[in-house]
Amino acid sequence: MQLNGRRVVQMTKYLVCGVTIFCASWMVCVSEWRAAGAWGGRAWGGRARAPPPTMRTIVAYSEEAPAGERPCPVACDRLPELPAVPATNWSWSRERGAPPAWQAVRGASTLLYRAYYDDRFPVPYVRILAKFPGRRFPEEVKLYCRTHRKSSDNAKDITSIEVVTAETREIWYSTWDLGSNYIETPLLLSCPLTDPLDGPSTVSIVTETCEDASNAFIITPNENKGYERKFTVCVKDLLFEKDISRDLVEWIEANRVLGVEKIDVYVDKVSKATENILEHYRSTGFLRLYNVPINHSSQQNINTLWQRRRDHLISLNDCLYRNLKESEFIIPLDIDEIILPKIADNLLGLTRRLINSGWNTSQESALVQNVFFFDHIQNSDKKNSKTNASELYLKRDSVRLRDNSVDIASNEILDDSDYVFSEKYRARCGEDLLVPKLLRHTRRSPHVGLYEHPKSLMVTRLVLLAFNHYPLASRVGSLVRPMHWLAPFSEVQLNHYKASCNSALVSCDKYLRNTQPDRNALRLRRRVMRALSTSPCLAHTGIN
Repeated sequence: MQLNGRRVVQMTKYLVCGVTIFCASWMVCVSEWRAAGAWGGRAWGGRARAPPPTMRTIVAYSEEAPAGERPCPVACDRLPELPAVPATNWSWSRERGAPPAWQAVRGASTLLYRAYYDDRFPVPYVRILAKFPGRRFPEEVKLYCRTHRKSSDNAKDITSIEVVTAETREIWYSTWDLGSNYIETPLLLSCPLTDPLDGPSTVSIVTETCEDASNAFIITPNENKGYERKFTVCVKDLLFEKDISRDLVEWIEANRVLGVEKIDVYVDKVSKATENILEHYRSTGFLRLYNVPINHSSQQNINTLWQRRRDHLISLNDCLYRNLKESEFIIPLDIDEIILPKIADNLLGLTRRLINSGWNTSQESALVQNVFFFDHIQNSDKKNSKTNASELYLKRDSVRLRDNSVDIASNEILDDSDYVFSEKYRARCGEDLLVPKLLRHTRRSPHVGLYEHPKSLMVTRLVLLAFNHYPLASRVGSLVRPMHWLAPFSEVQLNHYKASCNSALVSCDKYLRNTQPDRNALRLRRRVMRALSTSPCLAHTGIN
């Protein structure tokens, strides 16, 4: 009886809502909204006066409404005003202008970064990256997503306003970093839409359905029918006081050799020489450079390691959502990391081999296991290596030698092909072509722990939230580590190049015990050296 009574109530509510929608919405909403020229001008940046007080109807969803129930209209005494959408320059430039401004939500402590249109799922969504002070978003704070659709290129043609409760999801595990005092937590706001967007629309976040908004973003559907590329690397916030230009060139060229098609880099503060390198590769179209969402170099009050890790997630997820319709895979990497296929020639060949090995790309990511190549352990191999029967070239003086007694440990060795590439680089740049770490470092830490410092090939059509190492959430809900498909170590590894084992790594002793030789990267030698021979000159931090 109780169940039948509940069904009667639901059916009655459905009928009432239906009558209201077809009568009130059609007769009042449509006719009045099309006549609201002043409102439309304001919504798209005009300076028209506010509309006169009148009863208006906005279609809104209730968070408590049962699944599948149609929304009931919400009556407002006037159409809410929408602020002009602020002009924002997302691209980085060497002038080091102010980072993108975050927009406030009236009545809440939430700050908004950027909005995106997500049509990967049966129900289209508006996604907004945000942040708030504290660890858990307060349950008592209700946020609403208000979407203003426009029917044509005419800025005044606002045909509907839709309001829905915004789902809030912290981009962080609550068990991480329990010791910090003041923190800011990254947040994803998700707002379902009744129908796909067919053109540019404006979205705002409010705490009351009928109140004037204090923020506004333009979202435009991407009409791409297929991906533009396979692999995009995402590099979180670059903040280096020292010159990293040489390491950066080596890293960029190695990734290009491996089949990366685009690298998105978020720049905080780097040296002038490094800026030159970034600008050079941007001019080729291989790099896209963005301002960091949060400028760590100017943050003093909460500039801690754990807070920076939180802040980086805004950059990584911005990279994810920028590439939803552009790139089949994204790969979060730091500039001291290389995903190295051991058998395949490149990343495309690697993904094919991984699929043949059991990876179903309906799984959100393939997890690549990490090994460290510390600078200070590289000499341990050299003290026992005194001879080489092959023909050698010493970069020190470019003189050919045939001598089995040559001390290899004290010299950089170039083979025949290296010599050709080195001479080509020297003729153009007036300096020697140095052998990169990828080819020079041949001793690594032991392979310990399947899930210690891994990186992932992430499937963009499935990942909802990206983290530095693996997805945090997907279309099927939150993930735990065993749900990631573990790529066989025999197929691929993450080469992680560091000067030493520092305080950021736990239990350094296990990485320094039982180190072992690893020459897997040497199979790339000819291709990498050829690429470096035409790379930017570094002698005077200029570009040739």
